[in-house]
Amino acid sequence: MKTLDISVVGLSCVDCIAIGPKGRWGVQNPVGGIRISAGGLGNALVALSGLGLEVGVSTRVGADMYGDFLREQWQELDTSGVRIATDHSTGFAFVLNHGNERTPFYSAGANSAFCLSDIPTRFIEESRCMLIFFAGALPSLDGGPMLELVKRCHAAGTTVILDASDSISADYRPIPSYLPNANLVVNQEEGRRITGKESACEILESLAHPGSFTAVTRLDGVSLLTPNGEYLDVPSPFHGRPVRDVVGAGDAFRAGLAAYIALNPRPDYREACLWASAASYLYLSRSTDTGPFSLDDLKEAAHGLPNPL
Repeated sequence: MKTLDISVVGLSCVDCIAIGPKGRWGVQNPVGGIRISAGGLGNALVALSGLGLEVGVSTRVGADMYGDFLREQWQELDTSGVRIATDHSTGFAFVLNHGNERTPFYSAGANSAFCLSDIPTRFIEESRCMLIFFAGALPSLDGGPMLELVKRCHAAGTTVILDASDSISADYRPIPSYLPNANLVVNQEEGRRITGKESACEILESLAHPGSFTAVTRLDGVSLLTPNGEYLDVPSPFHGRPVRDVVGAGDAFRAGLAAYIALNPRPDYREACLWASAASYLYLSRSTDTGPFSLDDLKEAAHGLPNPL
């Protein structure tokens, strides 16, 4: 019996995001406005927050003000999988936002100890979909424990969507072993680092496993290989439309994909890509004082109807 629609699991941190024009480094303050966000995992949870789904979160935070900030963001969710570490601080990243590119300076903190036993058995067995952030940057979970996790999910009928860390120090070597028990979503640069291939099509061919899907996201859309080997290229209908910010696009994309799969046991993958692109666009164009976008908003945007926001 599935009692959770989506469980969001893995690396959490507080992001301090500052505007920094590419190539301009000053000794004094090189930035304009600064904003705080709840990191990649938190961005996904924000994108899911208005959809009316049952969502759980499992991660580690410190017993500090940043951990309090994150837990406050998640108070409407099932937080039975959130562990509070007394020996590590909450993960923190200072991010220089250059527009379509970002330069993060990251401290792992409590994430370095996040492990398989932190994830409630209920999340593994009773979720329709599990979204895992960020493979390659979870030293106590990557490798054998992650393989055990995705195998247990697969055996329980829980669909896994795996996100890879974009850190240049990430260890990608175990990731192919997680397939086909997990479905992998990467951007083109992450795919290149994992496979050594350049084009989205070559990356997909290198990672293809019958029984799982693999997706490579681009600024203008997504390329995806379905579990039965069908290649899809789905342009984003929102590419080029103005947004308020670009930080969190990939996180919201994965959230929209997870929402579609949780609600559609036999997914149409082209439709799933449209939902994911719509979630990304709505997340980036939303006004924070109007609240999160709803499931109806998401469906309308995915079907090409006027932007409800």
